[in-house]
Amino acid sequence: MSFSSRLSRLPLRAIVQEFGGLALVWVGEMAGLEAYALPASLAFVGVSALRRYRRGAGFPPPWVALNGGAIGFGLASILLRDRMSPDYFAAFCAAMMAGLFLWGSFWRISLIEHLARQRGGDAMQDRTEAPGIDRFFRFYTRIWGAFFAVRALVFIDMARMPAHHGPEAFVLRLSLVFMIAASFFGPSLYRLHRACQSTR
Repeated sequence: MSFSSRLSRLPLRAIVQEFGGLALVWVGEMAGLEAYALPASLAFVGVSALRRYRRGAGFPPPWVALNGGAIGFGLASILLRDRMSPDYFAAFCAAMMAGLFLWGSFWRISLIEHLARQRGGDAMQDRTEAPGIDRFFRFYTRIWGAFFAVRALVFIDMARMPAHHGPEAFVLRLSLVFMIAASFFGPSLYRLHRACQSTR
């Protein structure tokens, strides 16, 4: 199996393990069940931690950061949501995500590469087929950080200028769909990154 085909496999298990706690918080908030989101997230993180401990898998920085972030979002929802407007609270959450991805881009194994390794296993550690893959993963992690930083700024503008709310809310939804969809085209993004690097 080629490196590109390994890179394109969907990381469903990795996504659930790493982002499950965050997903529970976000879904709970969207469904108006904030009071249940934090307990559900705590239960998920607890079960995940127990399984990792029993398998001797350890607790790498991405797992700690993402699941710690999930608990942080849950606490913020309970403590701050009623004290801030919805748009300012959304900006706060987006800024937290931006900080997480920016921080993750400086890890020894960047946040996005960590997820790719969970998906591809030991095969992802073969760099002979993909020169510059480390740089690509760090760059792509920072792209996600910049995306959430821009989202935070847009939410602030929506809070300050209610007339912008409709079109900007549509752009926010569309851009998130685009970013998620783009993530399923890892090989193409890697080749584009390599092409841009070679022209310098």
